[in-house]
Amino acid sequence: MRNWKVRDLREWLRSQGCEIKRVKGSHETWGLPDGRSLPPLVGNHANDLVSPVVLKSIRRFFQQAGIAVDL
Repeated sequence: MRNWKVRDLREWLRSQGCEIKRVKGSHETWGLPDGRSLPPLVGNHANDLVSPVVLKSIRRFFQQAGIAVDL
């Protein structure tokens, strides 16, 4: 598993068809067009590293949705 910057993960999520549903402080809630929401993404700055726990949650979300991912 590689280290992801918040900026890179945002770009990857967009490439998967996700969009930002809500922003509150440093927390962003992303979702799929069908209305399902991903676990919150936390990061104040685009160059911050994404927590391995958050990456694992996002990977699990996509697997449960039946979407193959390479995070």
